[in-house]
Amino acid sequence: MEFYRRNWINTTSVLSASSANSLTTYLFDRDRALQWQSDGEDDDANTATIEVTFDETTTVDRLAILNHNFKAFRMTYNGGTDFDPTISSTNNSETSSLYKPTSVNATSVQLHIDSTIVADEEKALGQLIVSKLELDLEASDRDPDAASYKPVKKRKEVLLEMSDGGFAQYVIDDKRQYQIKYSFLNTATVESLEAIYDAKKEFLFVPFGTISSWDAVIPEVIWTGDWMFDEFSDNNQGAGYTGKMDLKETAD
Repeated sequence: MEFYRRNWINTTSVLSASSANSLTTYLFDRDRALQWQSDGEDDDANTATIEVTFDETTTVDRLAILNHNFKAFRMTYNGGTDFDPTISSTNNSETSSLYKPTSVNATSVQLHIDSTIVADEEKALGQLIVSKLELDLEASDRDPDAASYKPVKKRKEVLLEMSDGGFAQYVIDDKRQYQIKYSFLNTATVESLEAIYDAKKEFLFVPFGTISSWDAVIPEVIWTGDWMFDEFSDNNQGAGYTGKMDLKETAD
């Protein structure tokens, strides 16, 4: 489980594309039904480009592209410098991808799209995420056991009972919620969690941050309720701390 800063991309003013600039708002809209799509670049001989230009130098070590059709592409920063390890593919078949390069101080990030999974289609991308790791639970301490992890996709809907006794359903949206309990966390991990809680800001939650065959679950969430990680897990204080968190996905 990983916690990232909220997406650095949150306005079209930092985005530019080689075509279809009017659609760049879709690159940070979390609605999976909406995509940026190139215009007149439906030829694998043409490279489409999306660039993010920051207002100030920004730390970057997490990147994700969701709901895309790219076969050959690469990502660079500061006008063309490769990340380490290099973010590049010539024969991709996944429609969502997560990358964890070494941290860099970036003034810009570029996405170069050479070809599509189905040849000679317009290049399409649902969401581009550029962010920074706040906490990797598995690396710093431990993930919760299965019984302590309660994910829910909560549906906002209107149900109408019809005249014949049947029902009509109008789905407004589905949002993710997580109730998570941790035990035996060390002091450093608890302090990192408390920094996230005290920030009182939205952040990205990645339950399963594997790079290969990524499940593309990366909701923007808020941490609701009370701080509950001051309880000792055992009579021995050195055994660590126990607590719970309640995460709720934000509105689009």
